[in-house]
Amino acid sequence: MVSNYIKAVPETDVDREVLEMLIERPGEQEELEEFISELADNNYETVMSTNYKGINLILERVTMIES
Repeated sequence: MVSNYIKAVPETDVDREVLEMLIERPGEQEELEEFISELADNNYETVMSTNYKGINLILERVTMIES
């Protein structure tokens, strides 16, 4: 079975710190997940770079194969 998902990694330590604070806000994690899903649905690159509310993110399309 094959599973696909998008891995989002903050570009810098500052981006990581700001993201951690941001997703503590109610509903923010869901909003970020929706943003990433929409971006991934409209872009078929393996690695993408984007900005979410001033936070630089690197998105990587990952495929896992279960054996």
